[in-house]
Amino acid sequence: MKFKTDQEQLGYIPTLHLSDDLELATKRYREIAAELPVGDLSQAASSSSSLKLPDSAVILARSHIPGFTKDATEKQASFVLLTLKHSMLLACEAGAFIANVSDLQEGRFYSGFIKEVRDFGALVCVGSWRVTGIAHIFSLARRFVEKASDVIQVGQSVRILVSKVDSEKNRFEADLRPSAVSDKEFLKREAEALRLTLLQKDFTQSVPKKRSFMPGSILQAEITKIESYGLVLSVKNAKNLTAVALKENMPEMKPEVGATQKCAILDYNAETGILDVSLHPELLEKHDEEPEVGTELQVLPALSKKSYCICWSRKPAAVVFAPPYAPSTWKFPVKTVLHSADAAKVILCPFPSKELGDGHSPH
Repeated sequence: MKFKTDQEQLGYIPTLHLSDDLELATKRYREIAAELPVGDLSQAASSSSSLKLPDSAVILARSHIPGFTKDATEKQASFVLLTLKHSMLLACEAGAFIANVSDLQEGRFYSGFIKEVRDFGALVCVGSWRVTGIAHIFSLARRFVEKASDVIQVGQSVRILVSKVDSEKNRFEADLRPSAVSDKEFLKREAEALRLTLLQKDFTQSVPKKRSFMPGSILQAEITKIESYGLVLSVKNAKNLTAVALKENMPEMKPEVGATQKCAILDYNAETGILDVSLHPELLEKHDEEPEVGTELQVLPALSKKSYCICWSRKPAAVVFAPPYAPSTWKFPVKTVLHSADAAKVILCPFPSKELGDGHSPH
């Protein structure tokens, strides 16, 4: 894939760096490739086709392209490695994009991404491609991890705690386990990166007719299966569309196959045609009150995905998105703040604090 930067250089963007959301990144690649088909890197260098960058980009490295040989031409050597991840762009704007290991601070959190997945864990970056850290397998999750690939993948955006810096060896040690963050500006950047990413997400179905499935909206569906994990439902007047309500998104009830059920939309995947829905009665009533930016909410978890988690609040009733760096479940409503009141609402990342002991977050 060949892009022209403002300096008329050739830029190489790895597919999974087209977005912080890896599903969106793959979709964007297909859309761009349809306009600009390119084979390997040598073909890209000699191709006359080009495409203006769709977004602002951040340079990860210069003249560092996988597959280049020692006899690379001057034209090939002018490649730059780029990322379109909003998390990296915002980090760069805030002066938190790290170009040298010596700029790192132990005990500080950074926005980063998975560079490679190894048997021992992962190689991670918090800025420049050449500033690489090691996240050992025990530091990938709060639970036991047998294989690193079970919990992370290459290109995935992550929150990184720098636990140790080794300037002599030009590397650092990283911890990816969820932990509470008190840096409000950092939390705002994470929320803003998610907001910008969600603007690229498609919540509409175009076939057989255009229809919106925005989170929080209500629809009617018929229960078709009762599974151990929850309910499978068919949405009325919508072909090739399946709704799923997990047990944790259902109140105590006795469902019956064939019964019609009102559902609140949590998420929609246009690629698979799957709707995640909630049956909690607080979300199923029509509400005139919409939370505004800065509103403090008490939220509970609904869904946990690699690129975001989805929460919900009872009062005011709302479905809200958060960065994916909190545990997937907690026992009590967690205090958080609404960062954005766009169609897909975004909150600062909620996190139950052990120090408070009541399930509330310090932020």
